[in-house]
Amino acid sequence: MNGQPYQAGYHAATLRRTLWREHLGLLPPQEPDASDDPNAQPPGVCGNDARDGEESEFVADPLGEEVWDMWCSRATTNTEVFRELFRADPDDNSKCMRASQQAMRVL
Repeated sequence: MNGQPYQAGYHAATLRRTLWREHLGLLPPQEPDASDDPNAQPPGVCGNDARDGEESEFVADPLGEEVWDMWCSRATTNTEVFRELFRADPDDNSKCMRASQQAMRVL
């Protein structure tokens, strides 16, 4: 981790890599009918390898600089979109009660 060699259990590492690729939007989109999706096949027929591809290698080091930059940029974008769409209150951007009340009036 963080550029240094490390050991990780197979199941824990593949679960983390799959979840991180899913959350970062690095997995390919699924077909609506799921007929060719390896995850929709009966047990024992799955042709899915969670450690294949350059996306899996990208998230292999959870403390890597590139992964952290992507994680933070996606989180920032998601937070901005959420604030714009839902106008959550209270919000860290409201520094006083008056600002919070004015934001609620805009709705």
